[in-house]
Amino acid sequence: MVRKEVIINLFLIILTLSAINIFGQSSTPAKKDTVIWDTVPFGKYILHYTDSDAGNFMLIKNYLDNGVTTVEKFFSKKYSKVFNVYVFPNRNSIDKQWSKAWNMAGFQSKCWMVASGVGERLDLLTPSVWKTEACDHDPSNRPEAQNLITHELVHVFQGQLNPHLDFSGMDDIEWFVEGLAVFVSGQLTKDRIDRAVKAIKKGKYPQKLQNASNGDNKCGITGLMVSYIAYKYGKEKLYALLPIDYQNGIMNSLNTNENDFINNWRAWTLKKYKNEH
Repeated sequence: MVRKEVIINLFLIILTLSAINIFGQSSTPAKKDTVIWDTVPFGKYILHYTDSDAGNFMLIKNYLDNGVTTVEKFFSKKYSKVFNVYVFPNRNSIDKQWSKAWNMAGFQSKCWMVASGVGERLDLLTPSVWKTEACDHDPSNRPEAQNLITHELVHVFQGQLNPHLDFSGMDDIEWFVEGLAVFVSGQLTKDRIDRAVKAIKKGKYPQKLQNASNGDNKCGITGLMVSYIAYKYGKEKLYALLPIDYQNGIMNSLNTNENDFINNWRAWTLKKYKNEH
């Protein structure tokens, strides 16, 4: 009788093990679009990546480390919190994350969108698929890739100091958020300055700051606006502006108003670059 019970118990155990593998995972195959993350904590951030990026691990880590160093050196301040970095293996997987984060069901990103940064995390489409799943980004151009990732790390830095970690409700100062990231990351290149100055000379510049982050020259325009603030008020003022989440707050901190700011920025830009373009 005892032997029979033992046999029955062993049979039940075998049935249980057939449903659960030795790693404690269900034997049911994972869904095709499920992302399995490998996680490695570093001092400033926690890196999440997939097996497909194992060969790119050190390259991605170097981009992140260099970017963190650039941002902290610029502001002479450290990141206030540890943040997460997720390196997505394909466009579909990062779109699912953005759809969830931005509450936009079925969101499909534009091909140039490869990364986003907020106070608590940085999401990155792995550079290994930029050639096939992105546009306007060359993964072999490492300085450009570095600047792009540093750009998002600036957003992380600002987000950690702002009441809105994800910059929600801050559309009226998108020009400052984006211009700051362009300026600090090194994306305010000569080519972008050239095109922005030419547009300004033709009168094609924003009459309202909320429109500065639109159009083909948005990186040059917004980057030059932040460059002007740094020149006139100093880099310390840029840091002081990071917690501000509305335009009047920034204008008040600069002791100016929107119209005067735009006019003074335009005059400064044309004077500074009059002999270069």
